[in-house]
Amino acid sequence: MENNIDNIITLDGKDKYMVMDQGNYNGKAYYLLTKLNEKEELTSVVSIVENDNGKIESVTDSKLLQALIKYFNDRASK
Repeated sequence: MENNIDNIITLDGKDKYMVMDQGNYNGKAYYLLTKLNEKEELTSVVSIVENDNGKIESVTDSKLLQALIKYFNDRASK
């Protein structure tokens, strides 16, 4: 997987997010994103998305989301 940490991506053709972390969980690629405001400054809006061969989709399954939050928290505390 290509390293996209600190890169800015645009979702839905309008909202910009910075990739704060990325990783593989159960064989799939996920990004931890923070939304940027109009000045491209970090906000408090955080999202976790799946990168499925370049197609970015929000994680909506609550059990998976909880597991990914733990996964990214564990990575950050190392």
